[in-house]
Amino acid sequence: MIEIMALSILSPSHQDASHLCEELLASRWAHELPGTPALAAELGVDRKMIMAAYNLLQ
Repeated sequence: MIEIMALSILSPSHQDASHLCEELLASRWAHELPGTPALAAELGVDRKMIMAAYNLLQ
C-alpha cells in the first residue's frame, strides 16, 4: 500500500509567522518580541516579510 502525505506550501510570510509561533511557544522571548530589523537579519529575509508575519499573528 502506498501512503500519501498531504503537502502544504506556505507563503514566506506564513513560514516566518510559523517560526515566530514556535519560538514563542518555546519561551525564547520572555518579555518582548525582537524588532523587525533584528529578526529579519536572523532569518535572512526582508523587514517587510517580518511585518507581514507579525500581522498574521495578530
